[in-house]
Amino acid sequence: MKIESKKTYLTRNGQKVRIVCTNIKSLRPIMGVINNDEIVEFTKKGRYYSDDKTSDLDLIREYSFWEDVEVDARIYVRDSENANWIPRYFAKYEDGDVYAWSDGCTSFTVNSLDYE
Repeated sequence: MKIESKKTYLTRNGQKVRIVCTNIKSLRPIMGVINNDEIVEFTKKGRYYSDDKTSDLDLIREYSFWEDVEVDARIYVRDSENANWIPRYFAKYEDGDVYAWSDGCTSFTVNSLDYE
């Protein structure tokens, strides 16, 4: 996993870490902030202690704000860069993709698990 500044990652125990810097001259060159108040450092591989020892604070993957969007939240979607934005209701976020309920339906009004 490539860790980049200004992105947010999740730890093994589910905490969000915003990466501030990736070029500190030390054994742990990556600096991040947990919960907007605690500064933490990581190895290049995203390990909290060392590359040989695991921790609940190890970075495991990049975080997307879509993970916290509630089902049926109002969103705008489009099929391509040139298409017009249309209003829809959020269905789910999975494997980096955002899904909306088809035809303006919500989870309450949809007939089946019909996503766009």
